[in-house]
Amino acid sequence: MAGVSMRPIIVGLLALTWAVVFLVARAGFAPVSEAGHCDVDHTTYLDGWAHQPYTSDLQDFLTRAGNGNLYSSEGYPWALSQVEKGNRTSGRPLVAPFVPPTILKAAAYVESSWRQADYDTARGVSGPILVSPDCGYGVMQITAALVWSMDNGTATEPERLVAKNYGRNVAAGAQVMVAKWNDAPQYRPIVGDGNPNYLEDWYYAIWSYNGFSSVNDPNGFSSSRPEYKCDGVNYTAVPYQERVIGCVRNPAEGLWNAIQMSYRRTLPAFTGCSGSCNTSSMDIPTPTPIHTEGGGGGGDTTPPVVVARRTYDGNSNGHLDGIIVSFNEVVNDQFGGVRFDVPGYCDGDGSTPQPACGYKANGSGNASILVTFPQKEAGDTDEQPFVRMVSNSTLGDGAGNKVHVDSFGNRAADAAGPAIIKAQTVADNLVQLTFSEVIKTSSVRKDDFKLVIRGLNRQILRVYKVGSGADTRYWRIKVSDDWTKGATGKVNLRGRDVIVDVSPLQIGNDQTWEKAVIAGY
Repeated sequence: MAGVSMRPIIVGLLALTWAVVFLVARAGFAPVSEAGHCDVDHTTYLDGWAHQPYTSDLQDFLTRAGNGNLYSSEGYPWALSQVEKGNRTSGRPLVAPFVPPTILKAAAYVESSWRQADYDTARGVSGPILVSPDCGYGVMQITAALVWSMDNGTATEPERLVAKNYGRNVAAGAQVMVAKWNDAPQYRPIVGDGNPNYLEDWYYAIWSYNGFSSVNDPNGFSSSRPEYKCDGVNYTAVPYQERVIGCVRNPAEGLWNAIQMSYRRTLPAFTGCSGSCNTSSMDIPTPTPIHTEGGGGGGDTTPPVVVARRTYDGNSNGHLDGIIVSFNEVVNDQFGGVRFDVPGYCDGDGSTPQPACGYKANGSGNASILVTFPQKEAGDTDEQPFVRMVSNSTLGDGAGNKVHVDSFGNRAADAAGPAIIKAQTVADNLVQLTFSEVIKTSSVRKDDFKLVIRGLNRQILRVYKVGSGADTRYWRIKVSDDWTKGATGKVNLRGRDVIVDVSPLQIGNDQTWEKAVIAGY
């Protein structure tokens, strides 16, 4: 349901099933197991004990929960709900269920150090249920919240499952995180374009898991605070969301792979939901560099595909600057693990006398990149060099699918128009032009040029090809009056698209506005 908070849906289902009253994220705490006042009692055998999971079991369950593959056939609340995607004005359509698993793993470690039973219980055996003073249960510390006010302190069956069974507890935690994500934009700010595949865009959902209040406003913490290392040190020196992000970046006990998730240490002024829930003033761009979980988060498992390679003359001076490589979807512009080869222009690994290829984003949020190289001395806008990717470990789509290496290579299409690369006086009333490539004879007219000598426009009598050969790179401009030997000036085209090349791949819609200084003879 686009743009609709999960909150009304959850409330409705609570009334019908009693199964979701526990789906309220607990407040931050150092978990203990001495809470005897909670619905599920940990001190007696009344509700049974909890199995303390091995870390390998939790790794599997947290990964499956994040990818929507845990209890997926059982329906709500155990099957993960769909997530909304989009910015504040997009309508936020629903897409596949997904929470970046590394965020769930880090949050679970901050909450309980990956324990369902109390800390004295060894892994692989059962023991008293881990319960916090505010009645948060197990791995994800899910609170009973409204349960006691509805049934006089008697635990519901879903609550018992969340307290005793680490799998159900993890599923509930993932569901809470999705609910907090889907609370935007009605009740929460949005990061960037609200892309659930970008870890950075989950910042406010992570904050909200602990309660979206000023307690976790980063502006209220020291500007010189350290980064949390997921080791318990400086736990209270940072807001809750930075504890989780710190664990994403610094895995505890080697339990997950580090992702250097970006985040902001200061934010716009905090706006909560007291009387009003317009939090748009807290919306922020996605912090860069952007990071994804990898492996097809959010249901997307298809890597980007190269759909075009085009030559590029960025300054329209007749010398190629690079190759634009286009994909069938937006790519992340992360070039740290990318290598391309463009024979005759640049090398991906520096193993030849050629210079190394460079890489640039081709616009913001674009589906193309620019492979760059130094300009050649000679005009070369008619060249169509081979370009191939030889290795890649970083360039991919928003779901983390990496572009496959194209070991065969393909020629780049001719997308660079002809340009004047040289103009020289060869007689007192003649200027010879050299173009960067062979041009179409029928496209050249004297009205296409403007000649300026000593600051004055000269009347052009005619333009003609040099000699009788087929090479149409060389043309002469004849003017009506003479000027002294060595005089300099400028010649330029009157507008775009007036002169075209003869390449079958060039249709004349990408030509240059080019001017050149006339050298004296």
